[in-house]
Amino acid sequence: MVLQADTVYNWRIWNGTTWYTGTPFSVPFCPDTIIPTSSASNPNTWETADFTASFTDFDTGGSGLDRSFYQVLDYNGAEWRANNGNGFYNDNFDQSIHPDWTISTGTWPISSGYLNQSDEGLNQTNINTSLNQVSSEIYLYHYQANTQSGMSSNRRQGIHFYANNGTLPNGGNSYFVYFRVDDNSCQIYKVASDVWTLKKDTVLIINENIWYDHKILFNPLSGEIKVYVNNVFISEWTDTSPHISGNSVLLRTGNANVLFNDFKTYRVRSNTELITIGPDSTNDVRFQNPNPSTPSCRIKTIVKDNAENWSLPGSLNVNIDWTIPSDVAVNDGISIDVDTICTLSELSANWSASIDTHSAVVRYWYAIGTAPGGNNIINWIDNGQNTSVTQTGLTLNADTIYYFTIRAENGAGLFSNDISSDGQVPKIMQINAFADTTELTLPDSTIIFTDTSADAVAWSWTFPGGTPSSSTSQVQPVVYNVAGTYDFSLSVTNIYGCTDSIYAASYIVVNDPPPAPAIAGFTSNITSGCEPLIINFTDASSNAPDTWL
Repeated sequence: MVLQADTVYNWRIWNGTTWYTGTPFSVPFCPDTIIPTSSASNPNTWETADFTASFTDFDTGGSGLDRSFYQVLDYNGAEWRANNGNGFYNDNFDQSIHPDWTISTGTWPISSGYLNQSDEGLNQTNINTSLNQVSSEIYLYHYQANTQSGMSSNRRQGIHFYANNGTLPNGGNSYFVYFRVDDNSCQIYKVASDVWTLKKDTVLIINENIWYDHKILFNPLSGEIKVYVNNVFISEWTDTSPHISGNSVLLRTGNANVLFNDFKTYRVRSNTELITIGPDSTNDVRFQNPNPSTPSCRIKTIVKDNAENWSLPGSLNVNIDWTIPSDVAVNDGISIDVDTICTLSELSANWSASIDTHSAVVRYWYAIGTAPGGNNIINWIDNGQNTSVTQTGLTLNADTIYYFTIRAENGAGLFSNDISSDGQVPKIMQINAFADTTELTLPDSTIIFTDTSADAVAWSWTFPGGTPSSSTSQVQPVVYNVAGTYDFSLSVTNIYGCTDSIYAASYIVVNDPPPAPAIAGFTSNITSGCEPLIINFTDASSNAPDTWL
């Protein structure tokens, strides 16, 4: 059961035989004075393409939500602006007057962070700017103003909106809300063919030297205009034949020195809205983060309930980067680029640093393959922020080309182009050395050492105990004068800088010469005589015979 406020109700009870009538009662009216709340959200830390923002609105006062608005701002590295071509506008007047504004009449400097029309002597002043406004949207025009003390008794300030010709004094076809300090009134005008007609005049106390917050809600489809000052509903008027479209808004004063601040335009929204980003002038966000810690997108939201209560503005900053990091230059090896290597178990590469001013480079990735861009040897590996790597534990094939491919990743998750090295080839040095003999017998004393290793260009021999004891020749005779066993070593370098070494222990055997052969010889005490003849022979053999026959 839903009871209506300020309505008298009677109740009766039936006890089975008789009706009993109770005391009449009513439900008092309790106005909704609680402001609604509104917030924007986005699940991603960074956005690189068009994205959808979500909005959450609550009205706990009970009157229900009426209108929801949003605004998209972008930061150009100096100030927050909004794309007026998309129906948004933002100017905080913190810097010099923006070139979007055109001064028709009056003096409009930026002073202490405010736009100040300071010429009180002019009956009508005008500064206008482009703003695309279409009938399919509902708009909220929002700004603050402060009318200064002055000599005039007819001070006023206001805004033309939904104007179709900003160059005309009254915007051609437009609507106009005027706030009069000395007359204490809020006036709503319709302007047709640059001639205005007063449609609504409402009493409003406005004091000089006081800041007031102005909100004007306009629904082009219904023609409804509502005016709020300091979030209090002041006046409304509905045009039964509303203008079709507008391309400008105008701020104006009359016989008044007025400060303006924070001019903004919002559009009506749903619970989600597509936010377009990119360098094209038609996008909501046209700039990227100037650095990783400074967002370039801000989404603002504000809602109104049916009791005319406005929420506080909600705000969400979003980081934007749609540009990939700069490409790197890749070298094979640990320093300058190499074409050949001398190992079958590891590969190295180094590369130049990638640059990304918007979201910064957060890591590098590398892969290794047998073709440029390939990853058949090592699939993509995160190398952190290091700009060099040595991949160990590989089983490589000699004379095969291996390529490193590098990509940089930025904080927004975008990758640079994959850049490959020009390749590196394992070239293995294998020694093929020999001696013409490994054993000799004195007095023969010379052995010839020879190396026939492929592509060899440098040799380093050692011959301990031999003469010479070392050599850098490809072919080297060595003399051994003393019997014994001898070692030798050889280190060979090929044209690619690869080396191989061998060490041969007791490789050479040098023998003493064999003993000289026994030479038979003898003497006798007589050499002739008559028989019986006894002769005594004496051995005179040389070279120490040990057998006699």
